[in-house]
Amino acid sequence: MAAQIEHPEEPLFIAQILDDRHLRLYGSGSLEDMVLTRLGLENAWQGPTNDWGFSTLTISEAFQLEGKFILLRAAYELSDSTLPTSGLWQYWLDDTPASINRYYWPWGGFFSALRFAESLVEALEAPPKP
Repeated sequence: MAAQIEHPEEPLFIAQILDDRHLRLYGSGSLEDMVLTRLGLENAWQGPTNDWGFSTLTISEAFQLEGKFILLRAAYELSDSTLPTSGLWQYWLDDTPASINRYYWPWGGFFSALRFAESLVEALEAPPKP
């Protein structure tokens, strides 16, 4: 997969919206970071992480970050109606170029990593939103 991917110029933030005010970023120690490394991609989140490899940021902290975001969609998100509706999130979501809509277990093993890798490659190859 690493050979077939067109590598983005900038590092990637792997992010998941938790609620109207918080965002999770996956970094060192996470399955997502391991997959990025194996694919030859750079993880933009270099901040501290907890024992599970993620950090929780507020909406204002997230908006100060610059880089390409890949949005993880939770399994229960059946439509965009489950996403936060505040104007700030909507503005940010409109500007987010790619999302992963397939579910995988973020604390799983090989098969979770493979599913995330396949989904990430698919998201990076998708045409940009109009």
